[in-house]
Amino acid sequence: MINKITRRQIIAISAASAASAVISTAATIYSWWRIAPTENYTSLNKTEASFINALAGAAYPPGQACGLDGSEAGLDRFFDQILTKMEGTNRNQIKLLVNLVDTMPMATHLQRYTTLPLHVRTEVLHAWLNSEQHLIRNAVLSLVTIIGMGYTSHPEASKILAQYHNCGFGA
Repeated sequence: MINKITRRQIIAISAASAASAVISTAATIYSWWRIAPTENYTSLNKTEASFINALAGAAYPPGQACGLDGSEAGLDRFFDQILTKMEGTNRNQIKLLVNLVDTMPMATHLQRYTTLPLHVRTEVLHAWLNSEQHLIRNAVLSLVTIIGMGYTSHPEASKILAQYHNCGFGA
């Protein structure tokens, strides 16, 4: 005899699936919320620092004008110091954003941002910065802007940028 699935069973399965999704999402977000710092960082952990360096490498690659590679400029340390100066809730929210953005490529590339090859990270970054979804575009832009403050104030980059400014930049 074949068992028929009733409307009530479908509703129960749907409700259970939705509840399961909410619980697993909440557990993931909670696990990101208060990750302890590691390896001589004050605020970041190793995974977050790796993401900052990966994003910096894609956003600020070495070029003719400035040979400084963003991934090798120590911007993870700069970002860590910025976070250290923030109030606890803001710091935790930015750390949450860092972890969220690092996992966003899982939906399309089945990998975290930090594990993608540089050319793919660059493509993904450009897609985010040009996204029609303003929340994605602005979230990523805010991280790139903070990282950019560290990049442009790096001694190697500021020497070069000072040539274009008459206001004492890089002095």
